[in-house]
Parts: sequence; C-alpha cells; structure tokens
Amino acid sequence: MNTHRPQPLSERVLDEASRWFVELREDPASQEVREGFDAWLRASPEHVSAFLRIASHWEEGVGVVACPESIDELVTLARDESNVTPLFGAETRASRAEEAQSEARVRSATGKRVRLAALAASLVLVASAVTLVWYQHFHGLQATGIGEQRSLKLSDGSIVEVNALTRLRIRYTERERRIDLLEGQALFRVEKDSTRPFLVVSGDTQIRAVGTQFDVYRRPEGTTVTVIEGKVAVSQGRPLEEPGTADVPIVTAGEQIVATPEKLSEPHKVNITTATAWTQRRLIFSATPLATVVEEFNRYNAVPLVLEDPALADKKISGSFSSSDPTALLQFLEQVGDYKVEKTPDAVRISSR
Repeated sequence: MNTHRPQPLSERVLDEASRWFVELREDPASQEVREGFDAWLRASPEHVSAFLRIASHWEEGVGVVACPESIDELVTLARDESNVTPLFGAETRASRAEEAQSEARVRSATGKRVRLAALAASLVLVASAVTLVWYQHFHGLQATGIGEQRSLKLSDGSIVEVNALTRLRIRYTERERRIDLLEGQALFRVEKDSTRPFLVVSGDTQIRAVGTQFDVYRRPEGTTVTVIEGKVAVSQGRPLEEPGTADVPIVTAGEQIVATPEKLSEPHKVNITTATAWTQRRLIFSATPLATVVEEFNRYNAVPLVLEDPALADKKISGSFSSSDPTALLQFLEQVGDYKVEKTPDAVRISSR
C-alpha cells in the first residue's frame, strides 16, 4: 500500500501548474502547448506532484489509476519509446522454464510501465477536464456556459450576477478587491469598504468603485460599463489610481461609457432597465442591428441563430424577448415579411425572402 504523504507544494509551483491547466483547457490540441507542458512537467518532481495531487483528488470521479511510488520513474517512462516490449522473439532463451519466467517478468515490467505511461497520459487529459474546478479553488476562477447564469456572494458581502458565457477571476487581497473579467458580462453589487477599493479589469479597461452597482460587458470590440447606483471611475490603457483623478471619467447612476482600444467615449444617459434586462432573462432591443441581436440570443440557446445573408446584419430590430426562447423573435421576423426562417437540427437559419 502506498503510504507516501504528499509534501506541501510551493505557491510558485501551484501558480505555474494553474497556468498550464488553463493553457491545456484553452487549447488542448496545440502541439506547442503540449511540448511546453511536457518540458515543464519533466523539469522537477514537484511539478509532477502537483498533477499527481490532482489525480488523487479525482481518482474516483474520472477513474485515474493509483499514484506510483516514484515520480521520477513516471517522468522517465511517460514518453520513453523503449517502453514498448515485444511479445515475441524469445527463441534464444535457454529453456522453456526460463522462457516462462522471463515472460512473466516482461509482463510485470510492461504492465507497470503501461500503468505509469497511462497515468502520465491521463494526467494531460485530466488536466483539461479539471482545470476549471482546480483553478476555481486556488485562484477564484468562475465560468458559465450557454444559457447559464450564476449569482456569487463574495467574502466581503458583495454580490456578482454572472451572465451566460462569462469567465471571471476573483482576487481579494488586504489592499484591494479585484475582479478580472476575462469575457462576457457581470453585474456587481459592491459592499462599501473605503480601505479596499473594488476594481474590475476588462482587458485594458479598469473600473474602480467603493460601494455601488454597475454592469460590465466585455465584447471583442470593447467594454461597456453601465452604472445603476453610485458612481465609478473608468480608465483605458493605463493603471487607474483613485477615483477623481484628473482626466479619468466618472460615470454616475443612469450613465454608460464604452471603452474600445482606440478611445474612451463620453459618459451618456441610458435606459437602465434595458441594460440590465438580462438579469431577468429578457433581451430588450431598440433599433439594434440584427447581427447583434443574433449574437445576444446565441449566448443563451444551444441551437444557434445563423445569418445566411450578410446583407441582413445591419437591419434594425426593436422589441422585448425572452433570452431563453427565441420563438417570439423568429415569429416577429417571419411576420415582418423580409426574412425567411429555416429550422434545422443544428441551427436556425435566417435569410432574405
């Protein structure tokens, strides 16, 4: 029985392991990622221990075999081509008895090597499967899928409403409360704490508040910040110090600001109900391009809407619809008369009549 007690892993190794987990999850088929991961894994037994620790935690759930006694042997055997042992070719053995004993030893050694190699290979696969849970535990990463919304209560009492297809990382320290919005949308209800400002980072955009409510939507073309209560300071392309810093816009309740790589817009008044309708599983559009409407619906529905005709992308749509059921939108498009809606098993295709 293996009675080896796991040694504490350094914070540096855990951080490195977490980054590799994310790389493997983001692009598990990349040869470059796998080669880099393999080099890192071989660099130190401590690196392997991090993955063995994951394997032991997930042994029952994913069927990972028991950890070997020697992690050095695991590193050596994981990709050693000499692990393949021929099943035949024993003609030169002295006797049948010796042959049988030798074959038994080969089977034992091969079995051990196969198990070790299988474990090494499985660790790569397990890393991809458990990256999210492991990273959530150690680095506060939260993620939602298509149509999934989640409410998070943070350690300071603040609430984060997370929209579908969103990833964010929570980093609380003694000096600040920081949320990295990696993609998607979230609404923040921030508890006041003058000693620890609340900072949301979306790419090059930084939003700082003390106690307020605001919505942040990160899209490929830029980040939209909508303030529901209180006020926030917004910076683009440089670190944000304290709210009120010269030339840093202050966005107040009922206002919205859009940050793109090229510029930061002026704060302007918006309809808060429209901006936050997603929290009630509603989508409200006002002269919105159909391409944007389709993009929004595809955040909530497994069967995507597809624009077959690019000429339809800029057509304007207005109305209020259920985010989880595009039926009303499709009926609206069909009734207008300019659109043809075709439902297939894998998509709903929208084209011109």
